[in-house]
This record gives sequence, structure tokens and C-alpha cells, in this order.
Amino acid sequence: MNRRNQRKIDLKVRDCISVLHEKRQEENLKKHVDACREAGYESFMYEYKGETIIVTPGPGSMDGCGIKRAYNHQITGTETALIVQSGIAG
Repeated sequence: MNRRNQRKIDLKVRDCISVLHEKRQEENLKKHVDACREAGYESFMYEYKGETIIVTPGPGSMDGCGIKRAYNHQITGTETALIVQSGIAG
């Protein structure tokens, strides 16, 4: 397989992963917000650019990894990721 074909395959795979990521991110956010509302967390309402937005904050944690994959270790890589864990929805 030549480089051009390999690059096209790589781009197709990356596009599919990106689309799947967007869908899952939206689903997970809705699940977290619904769980926070059911648990009784207070909602806040505000307007932004003429649109009314309701926010329901709840517990969660984030962990990002970039070039250094583990704190104070020599694990390296080129891909980056951000992992967000809901404290309620799991």
C-alpha cells in the first residue's frame, strides 16, 4: 500500500472517531445533567447572546494527558486526551 492510500485510510478513521466522540460526549453530558437534577442539585439560569441557558453543576473530575502521560514518569506519547468522570452518573 502506498503512502497516499494509507493517509486516506488514516483520515477516514480519524473522521469516524471524531464523529463518534461528538455523539458520545453529548450523550454523556445529558446523562450527567439528568443525574444531577435527579439528585437535587440547584439549577442556575442565565441569558447568553439572547438565549436562555440552564446550568446544573454537579461533582466531577478531569484528567488530561498530553506529551507526558503520567505525572513524574517517563511515559510519553504524541496523542492527547481529556478524561472527564461524572461523580454521579459514573
